[in-house]
Amino acid sequence: MTLKYDLVFLLSLVALAYAFQQNAIVTETFTGQRHYVDRATGHDLISFPFFNLSDPEVLAYVVKGTIHSEADQSVDTRFKFEGEILAISLNGQSLDLNAIKQNYGVERLLYNEAGYVLTIALRAGKNTVEVGARADGDTVLFQIEIVRDSDDLIKLLCVIASLGLLIYFFIFDTLQPSRLKYYLMATIGCCLLLLLLSIKEHPFILDEFYHFLQLMSLIHQGELYEGVTPLPGYHLLLAVFGFIFDQFSLPFFRLVTFGISIFSIGAFAFAARGLGHYRTQTLQYVFFPLLFPHFFLLYTDVLSTTLVLLCMGFLLRDRFHLAGVCGIAGVLVRQNNIIWLVFVGLYILWRKYRFDLRGDNLGNALVDTSFALLGGIAFVVFVIANDGVAMAVSQAHPSYQLHLGNIYFLLFCAFFLFLPLHLDHAGRIYRLLRLRIWIVPCCGICVLFFFYTFEADYPFNYNRLLLRNNLLHWVVADPWRKLAFGLCAAYAALSTAVTELKREHLLLLYPLALLYLLPSWVIEPRYLIAPLVLFNIFRKPRRPQVEFALVILFIAAALYIFFGYQGNSFIL
Repeated sequence: MTLKYDLVFLLSLVALAYAFQQNAIVTETFTGQRHYVDRATGHDLISFPFFNLSDPEVLAYVVKGTIHSEADQSVDTRFKFEGEILAISLNGQSLDLNAIKQNYGVERLLYNEAGYVLTIALRAGKNTVEVGARADGDTVLFQIEIVRDSDDLIKLLCVIASLGLLIYFFIFDTLQPSRLKYYLMATIGCCLLLLLLSIKEHPFILDEFYHFLQLMSLIHQGELYEGVTPLPGYHLLLAVFGFIFDQFSLPFFRLVTFGISIFSIGAFAFAARGLGHYRTQTLQYVFFPLLFPHFFLLYTDVLSTTLVLLCMGFLLRDRFHLAGVCGIAGVLVRQNNIIWLVFVGLYILWRKYRFDLRGDNLGNALVDTSFALLGGIAFVVFVIANDGVAMAVSQAHPSYQLHLGNIYFLLFCAFFLFLPLHLDHAGRIYRLLRLRIWIVPCCGICVLFFFYTFEADYPFNYNRLLLRNNLLHWVVADPWRKLAFGLCAAYAALSTAVTELKREHLLLLYPLALLYLLPSWVIEPRYLIAPLVLFNIFRKPRRPQVEFALVILFIAAALYIFFGYQGNSFIL
């Protein structure tokens, strides 16, 4: 009976319509302005009074933005600031903070990781919120979050369940009608489009601001902005679209990035199809949690990943020159993509020549790897001329240094992201340890090495408004938590060791992924995207139940992270 597929499709559309009924969302950028208190006249130089001003000439900030509400309603809002919250104003009216101080049992609203929750009465339309805070430095870090309630959780579960039903039939039902594929594509397309609409007017999210400044500098001054480290390939592409459509706003550039994201799904399918199985893994890519929020944001990661996928797709089809071209284009977006050009060269030498370069093989190998070689030579010239890899703020991204932090973080994240796969590998890991008992003490030594060397010492990793930083410092603060972190990473490494890849030459991924991550000092989830996405392409699929569990896990994690960004709850 095929009617069930039509009913499930209709239910999925109803679930999406219900889930994306927005209540209150942040709609405009919160901007901070610095002010000094004028003690000579007894007046302060800000738009509404501060409380608890005890220091003469205190350095203070006003952070201002808007929250859109569809109707008059009360919303719980969480405030987090690096400093002391001194006042909050809603639509020009100062709010009394005595109640919130009593609720939290504090005299001063200083930063804490949980933030301070205040119920504010919103009117229909735009509501202007101003928050006064003081800080010791030249800037103030802030986060204003709309607190999600149980209704939002129900909506999230509805989306997961509706997508899960369609994907279940798509994976397991051997008698599925051809229209089921189009139902699934339509549902996922509607979901992605609704997510885009819900975030396109959101204020800048973290580094989006600097990428936008880079775009404005290229468009209006024809020069690079000094605060952006990647090469400007991504920004030049977006600027071209801006000139074509005469649009230069943040929502427009997010829309262009979304278009690149749709193309990247095809690029993934193209690469995965070069190794056989691709349908289920493509679904996993669509909702890959670390990349998914960036489908809708002004970041380089989607274009960078797309070019890496195209590079691998051509390489797996033995189109070596096209692979080299895509690899070079990837370097123009993110410098560390040079590692995947190295992958191209080594893969060709292993797969086609078995590293035997005697006789005519040497000349043929030079022809096959010519684009990879030219890209590598050009990159070396760039590094020498630029005196480093980063285009700007080289002190924040120092060259010629090696750090293990991202490797530890990669294994830790992989443990949870691929948890169904790791659980399915438990038997294989047990047999491996029985056959090679020496691996057990080696793992113990590695965990001890991690225990005594792991640090989150990069300055940006002290920004407590980022979820990963709070996690890292929470782990480092307690030896038992640190040990648990290390054991998760060790298990993920063992699971990876027993994972079968589709071709032996693809084992190059592991050492080159380490080289990809080693130069980065800052621990950043976005740096893990390329290695993990390629791992998911290269591995042999497991039982359908395991692959289905991975899809559902990815959908749940991706949507949870997205709504965290959209509601200002957290940023990875």
